[in-house]
Amino acid sequence: MNLITRMNMVEHVALVTFEGIPNQVGFLSAIFNSVAGRNINVDMISKTATTGPRMTLSFTVSEEDIPALLEITNQVRTKYPDIRPMVSGGNTKIVLFGEDLPTECGVAAKAFTALNEAGIDVIMIVTSDQDISLLLRGADADTAYEVLHKAYSD
Repeated sequence: MNLITRMNMVEHVALVTFEGIPNQVGFLSAIFNSVAGRNINVDMISKTATTGPRMTLSFTVSEEDIPALLEITNQVRTKYPDIRPMVSGGNTKIVLFGEDLPTECGVAAKAFTALNEAGIDVIMIVTSDQDISLLLRGADADTAYEVLHKAYSD
């Protein structure tokens, strides 16, 4: 049985990361309300586990939204000078879909093994019950897509 039934690739993805932000849901609310107020669609979201008063937040948007995101990061940095915002473009998201993912072990391990063997690093990972989203450097996207397709075709 082929666990991955479909793969998608989305190019021109920007990664936005805020390091050292207050570990408070109110701060998250303020960030995402600012982003929504600029009509920016957020895709992948990842927050570090709660271990103290600070955390790291990362999310992805379309590269075309970078200018508006830079304005938001500058506003945050002005209000919270200890926060280190970073915005980087040139990324690609590959999404692996499979309805049986919740019941199978080793699906992610297979992806990471295939990418490792090809010398490709993963920038960010987000999962749900039926998909694994991998953010990669755009330069690695075609090779990554090929090795992942091969890994799940066997």
